[in-house]
Amino acid sequence: MEKEDQKLLEVAICGYLPYGISVQYEGITNTEDFKKWQKLKPDTELFSQEYLDYYNSKPKEIIGKKIGRILSVKSCKKFTSYSVGRFHGYGKTLFASDIKPLLYPIECLTKPITVEGYNYGNKFVPIEELAKVHVDWSALDFALKVVVGSNLTRQFNLKISWKYGDDPNPHFNDNLFIFIKKPNDNKNWVIDLLNQWHIDWRGLIAKGLAVDKTTI
Repeated sequence: MEKEDQKLLEVAICGYLPYGISVQYEGITNTEDFKKWQKLKPDTELFSQEYLDYYNSKPKEIIGKKIGRILSVKSCKKFTSYSVGRFHGYGKTLFASDIKPLLYPIECLTKPITVEGYNYGNKFVPIEELAKVHVDWSALDFALKVVVGSNLTRQFNLKISWKYGDDPNPHFNDNLFIFIKKPNDNKNWVIDLLNQWHIDWRGLIAKGLAVDKTTI
């Protein structure tokens, strides 16, 4: 992995961490076979025939792609490591070059998705959810035209209209969004929502640094 890609991935992971992020990595996929084998361990002398038969029946490791959650992060000088595993379970120490976060591609902004801990686990369409939030026009402009690409509105055939007013609710009809301009608000909440929804707004999937969550 190139240093620039490693730094990009490490920075991106920082944004997803507060909301929990799962990653794909290579590991032993038949751990259940080992657990069953360990339970068969005989209570005999170390070099008895029964023990030797047990030892020789040890299953072979099968290495494949696994999915785990980042449990903790450690940083020492220029190196950052991640403990990956299940909740309250064993964490395997991995580095950025070993993992690929599971993210929704940017196209999913207009498609129903589910996010753990958001909307009670029910499906929602991110672009419609943005329309329900207290809208900061500069923030949405920033997200649509800078963060996720200047061609996003054209790509999804979205028409966006701005107007001043006191009505805090945007109006939505077909593909037309009318937002209320609130120029003094902070635009960071848009990035926070994209991170919480695990949206790949940095283009990691295209670079091969992340996995398309819809394909898992």
